Amino acid sequence: MSCLYKILGVAKTANKIEIKQAYRKLAVQLHPDKHTQSPPRTRAAAVEKFKQITNAYEILVDDRKRAAYDLRSNQSESRQHNRQERSNAGQSRQNNRGGDTKSSAEGAQSRGGYTKSSPDGGGEAKSPNAAQSRQRHHLKLRAAAALRHLRRVCVEFLRFTVQVIVETVVRAAVEMLIRLMLEILIQLIKAIFQPSSKHNDEKKKK
Repeated sequence: MSCLYKILGVAKTANKIEIKQAYRKLAVQLHPDKHTQSPPRTRAAAVEKFKQITNAYEILVDDRKRAAYDLRSNQSESRQHNRQERSNAGQSRQNNRGGDTKSSAEGAQSRGGYTKSSPDGGGEAKSPNAAQSRQRHHLKLRAAAALRHLRRVCVEFLRFTVQVIVETVVRAAVEMLIRLMLEILIQLIKAIFQPSSKHNDEKKKK
């Protein structure tokens, strides 16, 4: 799946205004009506591209859909990063094994080919240590990847929470302002019509 931000040509930190501007600019260029006279391949490519930018816009302009997409995207990037780290670690282990084999062969040649192990097993003591070192290194890589993923999830959650809080506060402020304006209007109407009603009552009494 292509990155929606790349489809619209905006950064991942772009706000709604920037996303709308980018979408409108691309929509003007890629709208099917502008390619009615174009060759079939060009027209088909423009239609497909127009569908892609429309889908990207509908997701990124909606706060909930965008947060869900960012979360899935971050998880996918984290998995790819973990696979790359495992691949690099495996390549490093293979290189280390190749270097150890070469060193052992050179040492055997320098000793005239005599490779008998020592009676106390000292020659075999390095293998468990190397395995433990590789295991610790692998655990460190996994812990670092998990921390990066957790940090990204926390950032996305905080951003979504802040957006919800801001929208709620703004909505409450607008409702309060409307109520206040209505109360003021009611008071003004009462102030306008009450004196006339009092004047009519005085006339009736006279």
